[in-house]
Amino acid sequence: MDSTKEMQIQSYGLYLNEMKQRGVSMIPIDQHIKLFEHYIELSEYMQRSHEKFSNVMDILRSFKK
Repeated sequence: MDSTKEMQIQSYGLYLNEMKQRGVSMIPIDQHIKLFEHYIELSEYMQRSHEKFSNVMDILRSFKK
């Protein structure tokens, strides 16, 4: 895991810990962190998929010219 992801997870964990101390969060922090890790993986997957789709569209457009 790169440092950017680690920082995102740590800051999210700190935020959730603060909310828990205020009595806001009912879900355990570990579950929040797992959800956040999955969110990061999903967003990276979506970014890669979008890039692949854009490349395919560029290739298709080149045939149109």
